[in-house]
Amino acid sequence: MYKDAETSLRKSDRLGDRAAVYLLVDRSYLMKNYFTDGTVQRLSDNQILSLSAHLDDGKVLVGAASSPAECTPSREAACSAAPRPSSTSHSAPTRAASPSCTAGFRSAECRCPAAIFTHILPRKREVFMPASTIVASGGEFRLYGDSVQTFADLPVATYTISFSQVAGYSLRQTEPLASATETVYGSHASRVQRIVTGYSAMDRSLGVILSGDKGMGKSLMLRLLAERMREEHHLPTVLVQHDTPGLAAFLDELGEVVVVFDEFEKIFSNEDDESQNQFLSLFDGLSTTKRLYVLSVNELHRVNDYMLNRPGRFHYHMRFSYPEPETVATLPA
Repeated sequence: MYKDAETSLRKSDRLGDRAAVYLLVDRSYLMKNYFTDGTVQRLSDNQILSLSAHLDDGKVLVGAASSPAECTPSREAACSAAPRPSSTSHSAPTRAASPSCTAGFRSAECRCPAAIFTHILPRKREVFMPASTIVASGGEFRLYGDSVQTFADLPVATYTISFSQVAGYSLRQTEPLASATETVYGSHASRVQRIVTGYSAMDRSLGVILSGDKGMGKSLMLRLLAERMREEHHLPTVLVQHDTPGLAAFLDELGEVVVVFDEFEKIFSNEDDESQNQFLSLFDGLSTTKRLYVLSVNELHRVNDYMLNRPGRFHYHMRFSYPEPETVATLPA
């Protein structure tokens, strides 16, 4: 039916026009047989929708008349909200049933259960602009419109990682890691400075482990470090929060960034050999891209020994414990 409608429109030189399609249904008792034998159903489901798909994006406006006498020009206008059909601006009414009914809506003797007509709008052909961005990957070309932006480098912001079995990996921007207005006590500031200076002096990736019990200040240290790297080195931060397939390979595709693993041993269990082992070569720093890897750990014994016992993977291992008496003395009463 869709192709038949296209053929009819092409013959009348109406293909590509925009038009409002209306269905006016006579629901009187005299039309009962047309409803029971499926005539009206076929008209609405096949002919009308097929026509509307070409003219009005599949939208059909419906009006109803409860008796044949109501199928008059005035009722037609009230139900359809469109002018009466004419040979100049409208297509002729199309009947659903009795071919002997030729009076259209102009006669009160009309016995057709339903009729359709179109209100042709001013001719306006759709203008489609060519895709502004074409992306090729794996032999496939994808077309995108103006809403797609491309970047040579990842914009400076904080991101979480999303994974889909179908679409693969992607990054989603989130709130930045920042210390806000928190008061920083102890040696946090000097430790952050030490890491930032060490990263600047190296020509390869740098690894840092922050270990200690909960509440000892590791999360604050992460926020301070991410904030400094963002301000001084203009590096985005990527938060690793889930263990997903091929994660290490995805991280190795990123540019120069700060990669944060908060509570590393909780997300990546040491009981699964591959869960932590997948990062060994990544933390070796042999990648051609320089990055800063930061791990916070609560239970150090749950971390792979190969990570802890090889200085080349992690240059700094900073332990967090209860504050010194001097630090406690500076706390407000």
